[in-house]
Amino acid sequence: MPRITGKAGAVSLAGGAIGTVQDWEAEITADTAKTTAAGDAFHHRTPTFNDFKGTFKALFDAGASYDIHTDLVGTVVAVALKLNSAHTNPIISGTVVVTSAKLTSPLEEAVTIEVAFEGDGTVPTYD
Repeated sequence: MPRITGKAGAVSLAGGAIGTVQDWEAEITADTAKTTAAGDAFHHRTPTFNDFKGTFKALFDAGASYDIHTDLVGTVVAVALKLNSAHTNPIISGTVVVTSAKLTSPLEEAVTIEVAFEGDGTVPTYD
């Protein structure tokens, strides 16, 4: 089986491809409620709500057509995460709220942008 690396990953945000993606991550979690009864030796749980959140880091495109503060942070957008930019279908996609965008400008390296997002109530799809 071929090894998959993050080197060729890709992210699409609001329908537009993000420049050179350095890495991305997505986490799907489930909240639970305890349903333990008196006399049980261990806790019993039942799943309640699922959640979806993630981040990506990319080289910052100074010529991007969006304003980070007004067009990106606090907006609801579609996100698509790919293992390889050449893939037609993303491995995970869904609708998210962009919760933060952080620019980093190291002394002798390229400027990067790190974006965090959380699901808006829709279930992410997997290909």
